[in-house]
Amino acid sequence: INYLMPVVRNIRRILDLDAPIQNIDNQLQKSTKLNDKLCSGLRLPGTWNLFEAGVRAILGQQISVVGALKLVATLVHHYGERKEGLTLFPVPESLLNSDLTELKMPASRRTTLLNLAKFMAENPQNSPDDWLQLKGVGPWTVDYAKMRGLSDPNIWLGGDLGVKNALKQQQITLNPENVSPWQSYLTFQVWNLL
Repeated sequence: INYLMPVVRNIRRILDLDAPIQNIDNQLQKSTKLNDKLCSGLRLPGTWNLFEAGVRAILGQQISVVGALKLVATLVHHYGERKEGLTLFPVPESLLNSDLTELKMPASRRTTLLNLAKFMAENPQNSPDDWLQLKGVGPWTVDYAKMRGLSDPNIWLGGDLGVKNALKQQQITLNPENVSPWQSYLTFQVWNLL
């Protein structure tokens, strides 16, 4: 049973089951101009681990959500470990001896992905802030990884193109600091407006 509790805790984190959703919704309602646009009960979806969040962030750079999901599916298909009829998300070591040519994206982005895999394989206990030393990884990637891979509730991705587009389309101006410590939820609420 000792091995089971960490798995259960991670699943609870991924599904954001322990978040005080009513309090978060109330603060977002009081502190933003989203009003009827607010999606009540919207949770912060996590990823299984930090590496997966980093990979998803890199694959999603400057492309549509649909395009990013196709790249993730291709990566998992080619490099994921197969167990009992399931294909697991790749671990860093599974990418190290590949050129990732199956992924239809710029070579520089493939290199960034390989650099992240190498860094994670060599430094399994790291912080996403350490990734900034890797070429092709910037603050958006780090913040996205913290939000999804560590379930940090207070990340505002105001520089994200989707966030900017949603705010412009809805003609909304926000002060994200007003919803602290729940800025990640605000990010997802704004993405939900697209």
